[in-house]
Amino acid sequence: MTKDKVKIDILGSLFPFIPPVSELIGWLGGPKELHTQLYWMQKENQQHKPDLKTLRKACQVGVTPRSAATIKANIYEAAEGMGFNELIEGITPVEPLVNGTNGAKWSAQASGFLNGINRHQTEKLKLPRTFAFLEKRAQAESQMMLALQNDAPNEKRLALLHIAFCEACQHYTLLSPQQIQAYGIVIIDANLTGHSRTLKQVAEALKCSFNLRVDFYHQLLTNFMADMLPLRKSLRLSASLDDALVNHGAMGRMLPLMRQGKLITPTERLYAYWRRAFLDAG
Repeated sequence: MTKDKVKIDILGSLFPFIPPVSELIGWLGGPKELHTQLYWMQKENQQHKPDLKTLRKACQVGVTPRSAATIKANIYEAAEGMGFNELIEGITPVEPLVNGTNGAKWSAQASGFLNGINRHQTEKLKLPRTFAFLEKRAQAESQMMLALQNDAPNEKRLALLHIAFCEACQHYTLLSPQQIQAYGIVIIDANLTGHSRTLKQVAEALKCSFNLRVDFYHQLLTNFMADMLPLRKSLRLSASLDDALVNHGAMGRMLPLMRQGKLITPTERLYAYWRRAFLDAG
């Protein structure tokens, strides 16, 4: 029965207040979806069950408690083999996650990335500003999604969503008051059923999506650089990484670009830039 199924993933969102972390994973050459990540992990650790189809079901619709227990055991076995026991405990949610949110996955992936780096560092790297930014952004994202999923009548629900969105943008983004006001209207329009949108409304929606995404990555990189700058000497960064960190920060890559008739988005340029910097580091 459906109620007996165990699901090990939550439905994310394309809403760019926190973009899907799969964007970053894909550009770094890794598997985007959780079930594929788990399958890679099992192959690496010679764990033969469950198969890819069962892992996909576990993430999308749920599986039997027995299959879920096998997946959990595999994760803990792999984590123990890599010395990540504390990491697994640290990223396991204490409370249920809100459907439609991406923040928890960003925190989990960032923790895994940091622990992987620290395995090879004599001086453990800490990124307090970066993790604080992700945590606060995730909390605001959850409040917005809870407002959207509220069982109140549609008019009241949209009013709650508008308030949650505007407050989140006011406290956690660098958008101007004028932008926040305009995008608040966009959010309401986007959630009205049976409502045809004008070209101007579509254009405003695209501007909202673009600016929210740029704001997220701009602040993420700023906090990351603020964490990294004091550690440059002790980490012995390569020349390419040091130059990227100190002189560029990839902020200039946050503009769209047309190349041979194809639109290269800001996030594509950003990921490509940092991927080259890390590859050059050897």
